[in-house]
Amino acid sequence: MLVQVRQSITVLLALFLLGGCRPKPGPVDVVADASAPVPRATAAADSGFAPARPSAHDVVDAWNQAHVKHDATALLGLYAPRVSFYGRTLTNRACANSKKAAFASDPSYTQSVRDVTALTLDAGASGPTVMRFTKTSTTKGKSTDYPSTLVVDASGLIVTETDAVTQQNLARLARDESSWCTDNEYPALDSTATGKLIPPFKVSSLRARQLGMQSKHFRTLAATEPDHAIVIDIIGCPTACDRAAKECGYLLRVADHSNIGKYASILVGWIYVDAIDGTVWDETESGWQSEPPSTGDW
Repeated sequence: MLVQVRQSITVLLALFLLGGCRPKPGPVDVVADASAPVPRATAAADSGFAPARPSAHDVVDAWNQAHVKHDATALLGLYAPRVSFYGRTLTNRACANSKKAAFASDPSYTQSVRDVTALTLDAGASGPTVMRFTKTSTTKGKSTDYPSTLVVDASGLIVTETDAVTQQNLARLARDESSWCTDNEYPALDSTATGKLIPPFKVSSLRARQLGMQSKHFRTLAATEPDHAIVIDIIGCPTACDRAAKECGYLLRVADHSNIGKYASILVGWIYVDAIDGTVWDETESGWQSEPPSTGDW
């Protein structure tokens, strides 16, 4: 009997403690469906592994499909925050907006890719991958092939998008800008002068040559040897604009080509033409002397 009483007391005490320690009612928790897939980030954290990055080949496929479907939103998710986009550095949103506008202007556009090859720039999986392939763009029934390139970074985002045509145009533009003053295969000849201008310069090399040959200094030099071919045979192009130091203009070499040969000459003198206002400076024994620019046409 005593044993039964003790057992009853023990049970009652246990029930009292459980009731006293039970938490107060609160908001009902939403219980996740155990059969639902676990989000990738959660699964990675639980498993101890980092989320798998898409392969560069997967990125090319997704990029191509986004173009086929005219899906600018999908492209936005494929681009890195900053992208070298056909020679310009743009944000991912600017790239996607550019494609969105292109899709709107040409609803018939579609494309396909083939001959996809990969080149890893850095050793290991952490380096960017250069994906080269042939893109066939089709619009209004006409198809054109473009050797194309996507560079995919270690996180699986596109950091560069370009094609061979763009790269050739950029290379030609770079050559034109680097040789804007003279662009002949014989840069020592006066025939290389051009009418091109790059700010802040306001006088072209062609105009500088004309001003030099119209100057009193040049005419005086030519008059000293009336039977000789006195010409301006070298044009030094300005690369800076420090007018006080005479580094904002064209340095014209005046030379005598008589009886020497097409590409040989004897130095006669120098003329400097300011690339901002066209002022002509003559080299004399006492230093540079200026004369006002000629108003006549060559």
